Amino acid sequence: MVGLDDAGRTSILNRLHRRDLPKNALLQTLPTIGCTRETVQHRGNEITIWEFGGQEKIRPMWRSYLWQGHAFAFVLDASATDRVKEAKEELVILLKEREYTSFPFLVIANKVDKEGALGVDEIAEALDLKTVFEKHTEWPWTIMVCGSKLFGLKALIFGGRFCAQWQGDGRDDGLASKSSEAQTTNPTEIVMLSLDDSGATSILNRLHRPNLPKGILPKTIPTIGMNVETITHGRSKITIWEMGGNKKIRPLWRRYLWNGHAFAFVVDASAPERFAEARQELNWALKSREYTAFPFLVVVNKMDKEGAVEMWQVEEALDLKTLFAEHTEWPWGIMGVSAMTGQGLDQMLEWFTTNVSYAHIARHDAAKKNVAQAW
Repeated sequence: MVGLDDAGRTSILNRLHRRDLPKNALLQTLPTIGCTRETVQHRGNEITIWEFGGQEKIRPMWRSYLWQGHAFAFVLDASATDRVKEAKEELVILLKEREYTSFPFLVIANKVDKEGALGVDEIAEALDLKTVFEKHTEWPWTIMVCGSKLFGLKALIFGGRFCAQWQGDGRDDGLASKSSEAQTTNPTEIVMLSLDDSGATSILNRLHRPNLPKGILPKTIPTIGMNVETITHGRSKITIWEMGGNKKIRPLWRRYLWNGHAFAFVVDASAPERFAEARQELNWALKSREYTAFPFLVVVNKMDKEGAVEMWQVEEALDLKTLFAEHTEWPWGIMGVSAMTGQGLDQMLEWFTTNVSYAHIARHDAAKKNVAQAW
């Protein structure tokens, strides 16, 4: 893990190593002189992260250790707009040092929760990532956002897996040979999209912790990057990736659309003034995947709140029939739920296990490889 000084690399490492730290608190850090190393446990895997000092005098040391890493993370301070050019220069130098062999590379835009921080598209454009990586099409790479205090730990650790899948690394998930249209009992990947404050994180919390009393939910903070949980429903395992809905973060969605076998789009039934904005984002998400069919469920949350509109009003406001008119082969639906009470969430999971089959997963994986090659 490398990056300019004051980009927040040490804070990221502390957060990964100290899972017990409160979400809005971080240890005071000093500039890294040399390197810091921590080994993180994640789902049976040991991940050793070497974090190198970012001061200008120390950066030449990076090249001496580049071959110690199976993969790389380059941390950028999204709020330091005046240092983006400097960051790009160091990134180019770093890539040239390893240009004769491919390796996974993750650009981490840190501090996106700070006022004035750049959005994902602005960072990608400023770093000119497409040009930087255009000669290295075999390299799995992507960009991910996080905050120094509000940080998606699972998203970062899973980032390499996400990156490899998006680029199409040729791995066989063991599903392509299944030809049956029967309901699958293999892990199903769901990508959950929403506008900010629609309650997607609360839905994920309720699904992950079904024993929570009705009417009580953990306090949530805006998702920076993504959250992920794996849920068991009957014989099925469903992994749900909940993407941040902040306007600056939404361009990041397209990096991950091809990692979902199906999609959920969460709408706040109590905020009809945002239906037009929701329809615009929903339309964009559908167009991003329009050349292959996939199950898509519109999840209308907060149905229990005073002032929530009826389901038919949401369907009409989003103009779902028109959106899906050209895609009659797509399984799609609309369902009302309440994250607060848990109402409708079991039915939501049942909808996905019913509509995602072995054959669908096989078609999805084949299409994903074609898209990766085209990109």
